[in-house]
Amino acid sequence: MGLFRVIIYGFIIWLIAKFIGIFFRSPVDRTTVEGQAKDPDPLDLKNADVEDADFEEIDE
Repeated sequence: MGLFRVIIYGFIIWLIAKFIGIFFRSPVDRTTVEGQAKDPDPLDLKNADVEDADFEEIDE
């Protein structure tokens, strides 16, 4: 009976903490962005401009 009571008390404390957390939480700012971008590719990278890097092993 003692373990059951501890579990119930723990659950009640958890619920109270969640309930209080709802009131003290800062409101979430939902920013919506509408429309199209002025420049769809700001970096202007083409596939031909991108190359794989060559790596060498360094002997120490």
